[in-house]
Amino acid sequence: MLNVITSKTSSTQLSRSDLVQSILNLNGEPYSLKDYPHMVLPMNINPSEMVLHFSRQCVWEDQELNLSNGKPILTKDLKKGDWINSFDVNTLQTMPAKVADVWSNGIKPVYQVKTRTGREFNVTGNHPIWTAFGWKQTGELIVGDLIGLAKTNHRALTQTKIVEDWQYKIVAYLLAEGGISKGTLSFTTGNKKSADELNKALIEFNPIVKLNKVKTTKYQYYISGAGKGNKHPLKEWLQLIKILGESSTNKHHPEFIWELTKEQIQDYLRIWWDTDGYISIHKNGTYAPGIALISKQLVKGIQELLLKLGIHSTIRQDIPKIYKGTNKIVYILTIEGNESKQIFFNSIRSYKQPTSFYFKSCKSNNLVIDYNFVNKQLHLLSSFIKKPKILIKSKLNKTYNSISNMLSLCDKNELLELRKLIASDIIFDKVKSVKVIGEFETKAIEIEGTHTFQIDNILTSNTSKSVTLAARMVGDAISKGHLKQMYVSPTVDQTKLFSNDRIRPFIETSDFIKKYYLDSRLSQNVFTKEFKNFSKIYLRYALHDADKLRGFSIDKLMFDEVQDLRAGIIDVVEETMSRSHYQNTIYTGTPKRSKGTLANIWHRSTMNEYAIKCGACNHWNILDDKNIGKAGVICSKCGSDKMELERGQWVSSYSLSAQPKVVGFRICALHFAKAPWVIWDRDIIRKMEVRSQQLFFNETLALEYDGGTVPITKAELYAASDSSTRMTGVPTPLDTSYQSVGGIDYGPTNSEVSNTVMVIVQRRPGYYYVPYAKKFLGKEGEFSNIHDEVPKVLAKWKGLFLAADYGMGEASNAEIRKRIGQDKLIAFQHVNSQKERARWNGKLGAFTLNRTESITLIFNALKKGIIRFPSALDMDLFFEDILNIYAEYDEEVGTLRYVNSGPDDFFHALLYAIFASDMHEGQTMLFTSE
Repeated sequence: MLNVITSKTSSTQLSRSDLVQSILNLNGEPYSLKDYPHMVLPMNINPSEMVLHFSRQCVWEDQELNLSNGKPILTKDLKKGDWINSFDVNTLQTMPAKVADVWSNGIKPVYQVKTRTGREFNVTGNHPIWTAFGWKQTGELIVGDLIGLAKTNHRALTQTKIVEDWQYKIVAYLLAEGGISKGTLSFTTGNKKSADELNKALIEFNPIVKLNKVKTTKYQYYISGAGKGNKHPLKEWLQLIKILGESSTNKHHPEFIWELTKEQIQDYLRIWWDTDGYISIHKNGTYAPGIALISKQLVKGIQELLLKLGIHSTIRQDIPKIYKGTNKIVYILTIEGNESKQIFFNSIRSYKQPTSFYFKSCKSNNLVIDYNFVNKQLHLLSSFIKKPKILIKSKLNKTYNSISNMLSLCDKNELLELRKLIASDIIFDKVKSVKVIGEFETKAIEIEGTHTFQIDNILTSNTSKSVTLAARMVGDAISKGHLKQMYVSPTVDQTKLFSNDRIRPFIETSDFIKKYYLDSRLSQNVFTKEFKNFSKIYLRYALHDADKLRGFSIDKLMFDEVQDLRAGIIDVVEETMSRSHYQNTIYTGTPKRSKGTLANIWHRSTMNEYAIKCGACNHWNILDDKNIGKAGVICSKCGSDKMELERGQWVSSYSLSAQPKVVGFRICALHFAKAPWVIWDRDIIRKMEVRSQQLFFNETLALEYDGGTVPITKAELYAASDSSTRMTGVPTPLDTSYQSVGGIDYGPTNSEVSNTVMVIVQRRPGYYYVPYAKKFLGKEGEFSNIHDEVPKVLAKWKGLFLAADYGMGEASNAEIRKRIGQDKLIAFQHVNSQKERARWNGKLGAFTLNRTESITLIFNALKKGIIRFPSALDMDLFFEDILNIYAEYDEEVGTLRYVNSGPDDFFHALLYAIFASDMHEGQTMLFTSE
């Protein structure tokens, strides 16, 4: 739900927009906001902080989600730090991800979507869902749409056995065929092997607890305890795990079930199929495994456990004759697809399984990819495909097998998107129904890194500014005496451009300003503009260092191109307003990615979007690539060009209950579609055709876009982590059996931009392993502590030597050398202009490394799994350092370069340690083939 934003201006007070339109000229004409009315509100309001730059969505608070281990949880019970299943939109791989934040988003209209496979989710209409054609808002889904569905969550499997086998065996048998009321505990079975297995598990639990045959019946057993008058040990345990006394419809899996290993899950499910499951045979000779229960919680839990094994299943509801007239519904789970059936028969060995079976080719439209999606890919590469007309003209949806056959006709370098899809962790589910079910309390969820998550296994998510800035600054300068404003951009060229092409024309072409506010004694140079009312506009730049901006006393700050500024610089510059009564800050910039200085500010703002109503279907549009028509802006729902840009409304996409202090606006080129200076074909269509998708989304649509800029994804780092190994800081016997090398990258004390990080690296068979890493934060980051701590850590891990940063650390290196020995510290320094990958520099007493080549080598090794880590739970803090590095292509020079949006010290400490280890061994594993 979006909230309309209005501007409150006194009827007797001249607004800023009215003032600047009455006195300023632009390109020889009076400055006017007539053609872009969306700029009136950002021009007029005066919050303490404002960011000019997309939409947050929310979930029904009673929607059931699953933690990454499969445990069900209601959205309202989800909390910061929980791990749920996510997916990477670049690789289409599923993985666990951490919840960064959860907050109330108020009462909103909620859409309920049900799918062919029995999935169901309840979210607001603007919540994005991953489809065969990219993201689509829930409110725009129609019956038949193909939406992304996880076909496996195997990366969430528990690796270390922490649950005893007898625990899950007792639970499985008693939930399936047991009587677990608060009276007598019983069990019913006609299979003696099942009875014997349960009895053995009961004795392992407690020797006094046994399974006893009821003599008067054939299949009935009761479970004896400690005798009459004593507490029953099994009842106490069943109560502890919260399943004692549950009715058949309310039975659920206890929490420890979600911590089972792969082998235990297979065995747990085997018991379910031995008891309540079935394996039916079709007329065509194929077998179909399934299970039917009246507890929805049990069936959904079994579906989650199957998914951890990579087994896809569907759930449907039925009311058999036996339950007619009652409120009981039977939930029927069926294994679907030949691949899933094969995994099932190979891993879940029920006694009901046939001795032989075969898989018939799938010709149904169940597990398919829409033919339009496939044909679009085939059209692009038709010249490479044999018999393209036959393939392209097909109007049938494609099975995964048929696409694999198509790919065999092509060169391995073609049809990359389809190849990625076949190798991915997703399939497509069909939308069965979409409806609004009412207005309910909702929650907003933010996910670290991926910004995506799964709801019932369904995949979901979480510009022309300079003229406006200049007009606003000039308007404030002449309306408020003694006002001091400062404009800050990253580079001197950007500042000169803004001064000469934006500020100066407004001042020099306004007769009003020249007559009443200027004279020859006042400065009007590139970096300072002065006015008769003693107001001043300073124009400055600060890419890496804000020292030149200290000492000013400023009332209002304008930060431009914030995405290229370091957060630490902004903090320093904002101190110039410490004595001002105004203290007003505006941040502007073009979003590049979902992390960085601008993104951090934007995501704590109101994130206002300009909503435009379609005159044909009354659909409210928030403009993006789906609104681009051949000749202008079109409705994303009906395709009509009857878009009333002048009657749009600013709406907040952030929760009002969160009360963000920063006011944010996304302003993109599409908002200026009717401006006289816009030529649609040149400014929109042409750019969309020739620019990369990243550049078009960033520069034209003012939207974040991570694709193509991230050398490695969080999913790939998680894939290189061993969830069964925790980083304790204490070497194990296995650790001490390998030689260790330390690496360290220094950072300033108490810096937000950089930290000192130490890492231990070991060469193991075929890969480098990181058993330990440490960030020196707070008081630990003081160099006196670092000089004491680093030698101790190196000694604990029996490190051969320490590979250290030379750049800012030579003083520290000298101190550490005294403590560990002169020959045990090797220094490295990155350089940009060096042909050799590594070279000894005698003057420095350090090795110099080709920066781009050495960083690329490490990223390639990370992606190939040649570098491995302990559990992601322990490595997450360090992974952020790796993910803070982005690759950019410098078109002027024609080279690749790496930049960082935050601390990257762990990456460089790791790099130094690996290079030092390679030098010691005289060989490297960085070039290991895939």
